[in-house]
Amino acid sequence: MQDFDIIEGLDNMQMDAVMALLKTTHWASKRSEQQERLAMEHSFCYGARCRETGRQIAFARVVTDYGTTYYLCDVVVDPAWQHKGVGRALLEAIQENPLFRDLRGILVSRDAQPFYAKFGFEKSDRGMVKPAKES
Repeated sequence: MQDFDIIEGLDNMQMDAVMALLKTTHWASKRSEQQERLAMEHSFCYGARCRETGRQIAFARVVTDYGTTYYLCDVVVDPAWQHKGVGRALLEAIQENPLFRDLRGILVSRDAQPFYAKFGFEKSDRGMVKPAKES
C-alpha cells in the first residue's frame, strides 16, 4: 500500500509546498508565486500528498487544447519521495484522464527521458523551444 494519495485540481494544491518544490528545479526556481499561480489557474494541476502528514510531496501541470495535444510540465517530486512510485502514480493519473488519453503528449526534459519513455514518450528531433524573456 502506498503512503501517498494523488490529488487533482487547483483547489487541492498547497501553494507553499508547490513553490518549495519548484524552487528545487533548474527550470522553475526563479518563478514568482504570482507567475506560478497564473500558470496553475490555466492548467490542470496534479499532486501527491503524504498520507501521514498531509503535506504535498509532488506536483505536475497539464496544459491542453483539448483536441490534439497536451503539454506536460513542472513535474517535480520531493527528493525524499523519489524512487517510491510517486512520479509513476502522477503520470498514470494524468494519462488515465479521459481528457488527455487520446491526445498527443509533449514535454521538455533534459535529464528524465528514460523515466518518461516508460509512459510512451519518445525523443524527437523536431522540437524547438523559445526561452521566456528574463525580467
